[in-house]
Amino acid sequence: MDEAIMSVDETISLFITRLSERTGFKYLKSRRALKNTVGPIVLEILFFSSKWNGEGSVEINADLRISYKKYGAASTAQSTVAGVSFRPDNGYWYDISDSDKFENVLKQFEKDLKDTAVDIFIRFETDYESACQYLLDEKFYEYKVELDFLEEVLGDEKIKYRVNEIVEALTDSERQQIEEYKKGAKNKMWMLNRCNLRFIVEKGYA
Repeated sequence: MDEAIMSVDETISLFITRLSERTGFKYLKSRRALKNTVGPIVLEILFFSSKWNGEGSVEINADLRISYKKYGAASTAQSTVAGVSFRPDNGYWYDISDSDKFENVLKQFEKDLKDTAVDIFIRFETDYESACQYLLDEKFYEYKVELDFLEEVLGDEKIKYRVNEIVEALTDSERQQIEEYKKGAKNKMWMLNRCNLRFIVEKGYA
């Protein structure tokens, strides 16, 4: 990387290109994303840049979004069934402003993506149902996995223990909201958007 002649966009593009080469995911330049597809599952790593980039500053972060084609176009609120964000321990943005920082962050991202996106891609490629079971058992909270998707693949009996965990952890306020929702209330975010609590209530689990 020659930071003396590269623009912010060129630096970010080179960073994503390097990751594409190391992960096998396709670089979608129009969306500033890496993508791979296995059956009905689409995995995308979406890259974001700081509005303060420029004048020697190049900062980025990224999100992994796992989408289910049956639910619509990839990486939308409706189609995303799991995901995880990549943020540094000491802040919100990764700094790739110079060669040393660029290489250090690239190395970190390569490891993180191999542990997440590449790993789950291989799991889905190897055994679709087993990959869903892995998301349920090992990554449910970390990846914010949607129960409606897991129920469709695994069935209601297999997801019930996670449902019970969520129900048992409900606060008195949330229980009151559920009673209000059953009477027609729509004044909380969870009542309006697809989420696990709404799924649990509408399925009659709470």
